[in-house]
Amino acid sequence: MNLKKIRIILALALSLGSLVSCTNNEDVKKEAENNKNTEQVIEMEQNTEEETEEEAIPEETNTEENVEVNDENLENVNMANGTYASSLEPGRNGEREADGSWGNVYDILLEGNTLIIKGSLDFYAEDKSDESAELLGNQDNIVKIGNNTRFTSQTQEQSSKGEETTYTPEEFIKFYNENKENLKAIFIEVDNDILTNLAVMY
Repeated sequence: MNLKKIRIILALALSLGSLVSCTNNEDVKKEAENNKNTEQVIEMEQNTEEETEEEAIPEETNTEENVEVNDENLENVNMANGTYASSLEPGRNGEREADGSWGNVYDILLEGNTLIIKGSLDFYAEDKSDESAELLGNQDNIVKIGNNTRFTSQTQEQSSKGEETTYTPEEFIKFYNENKENLKAIFIEVDNDILTNLAVMY
């Protein structure tokens, strides 16, 4: 093989090598670019999934805080265990008569699971007799309602027969508001810091 042929073969080999190298470099570049694009797509999908998960998680609600807002009067509960009695006269706005006679309740409100009895009450503690009533001033008397709290009304006729009408808390408030001008007296019992019985007479 003469020198000229050897040079031609070498030149061809180098050309082919360069061509293969260029092709390989192109392929490598394309593959790298494809990998880069694939990584970007995967990253975008992951970000989208994370955003979707964040949106799917509901905001935490503070149930206890809601309860406190709805039943803020619970902090002001002030009725001790014992028995309470009072007359029911809306027009006197809780004021006792000059002779210090019975207290006077002029409004009753239901707020959540608390009852607000507005006016003055005569309080008979659990360990005291009926003769030693404590005369409470005109104020908001607040007590918690339990699942077994009884609300009743009684006419004189029902009283003579040992009968009474019972209500749910909501029914009692409706009855009270419709009949407050005709009601005469209220009796309240509190035990274990819960209103156990509330009875009105008319």
